[in-house]
Amino acid sequence: MSVKAPILFKTRICDADRTALAADNADYTVNKGSKPNLIFVAQVDEEVGTYTTTYTLMWKNTTDAGAFANLAATGEINWAATTNLVQGTDVTTKLCTAAGAAGSTWQNGEEVEGAATSDSIALVDEYYTEIHFAINIAGAKEGKTYDFQIWENTGGTALAVAAAASLIVTSDQSTVVLNTADLTDFGADTTPTLEFTGTDASGSDVRYNIQIDPNNTFDSNANAFDLKYVDLYLSAAGSPTDNLLLDIRSGSFGGSSLGQSNAVNSSGVGAAAWHRFTFATPISITGATKYYMTLSRSVEVRDTANYVSWLCQLSNVYIYGGISKKDNGSWSAESTDRDFTFTIFDTSTVEKITQTSNNNAYGLYGGTGAGEELGQSFTGLGTPLLDKLSGTDAGFAGTPDNTDPFASAQLVSYTVQAGEELTTNTYYWRVRGLDPSPGSGLYGAWAATKSFTVDTGGAPSAFIPRIIMF
Repeated sequence: MSVKAPILFKTRICDADRTALAADNADYTVNKGSKPNLIFVAQVDEEVGTYTTTYTLMWKNTTDAGAFANLAATGEINWAATTNLVQGTDVTTKLCTAAGAAGSTWQNGEEVEGAATSDSIALVDEYYTEIHFAINIAGAKEGKTYDFQIWENTGGTALAVAAAASLIVTSDQSTVVLNTADLTDFGADTTPTLEFTGTDASGSDVRYNIQIDPNNTFDSNANAFDLKYVDLYLSAAGSPTDNLLLDIRSGSFGGSSLGQSNAVNSSGVGAAAWHRFTFATPISITGATKYYMTLSRSVEVRDTANYVSWLCQLSNVYIYGGISKKDNGSWSAESTDRDFTFTIFDTSTVEKITQTSNNNAYGLYGGTGAGEELGQSFTGLGTPLLDKLSGTDAGFAGTPDNTDPFASAQLVSYTVQAGEELTTNTYYWRVRGLDPSPGSGLYGAWAATKSFTVDTGGAPSAFIPRIIMF
């Protein structure tokens, strides 16, 4: 009688301490800031054996129509080291001793801190095992659903399954309410105090970013910001080992370089994930000026088996700029319907320009020696008159917790500082909250914009009451 590959009989999602978080095959909704490490348990059942193979855990971002990828050291879902699993250690024996009937207690198998089981597991007819994979979801996208499958490496197929547990990552972003009333008249007070309250979804502390500007588009400063970091959303095929470099150029994709990033080694690029390029000397980005990013490899020859891809977003709208490809030393015409996925940060790691959607990718098969590069243009945006971050800038205070990051759901204020006094005008302001490390590290949405006035031509501020409404 011929043997057949096992089936994936049941799955379960557990906490890092092995506590079951949901019923067998049941989806689990998780806040990645509070539970970055989990254990995915697979019960593998052999019906026509003996079958001997190793097993690999695979995942995909189902919401974004992603493809299954092997669990790796990097990626939206990656393998994790926990105190509860020891790589390659048998729980009891690889040849299981209990029948795998419905309702049986899970037992026996292998614990895994890595992409796959360390060696083969032999399953005889009508016997089963379970495998524990330690996973880390810190890089998972909020609001997305992730599915899993078990790949058996002898036959090179995914195990058949009737149902399996999915992971739903919820938003851990802070929401902020502005407490100072709209159109408040601060009179001649040129250093007004503005109040707001931020609430974190999991009750974590909140860090705040406040912007104040005479334009309701928050872009009155022409000299936008100093670019320090650029995150690119990359993936790799095969096993590339060369270095990646990012240049910011003026005039065109082939124009003069305003600065080049540190080298990022492509061996660290696996499944689709963010990778940071740092510029030792920040680059001054001016509002309403167009710039060009170019991504290059250090290899001299074209290699279609080992390469890096830059994920991009396809749309019907020209968003930030456009992409271009350099082949055989010549740049293609700049597109008007897509952008590569990237985020630009200033020296304080505040997001300035971001494009985070992606549903396609372009491969970078060769380096500059092969005449190949990938490019993305962007236009510098104006910046607010004041753009302040608690924990970095002075002026923030909280009641009763007066330490950044501030306790969730408490009143916090920002006072315009001496040396940055406001002049007579109407000003617009907004605030957003950040869930700092070890939380999600993501900003929530901006609170609805409000406004206030300053009039230094009026009576002295001592005779004009400041109104703060709740």
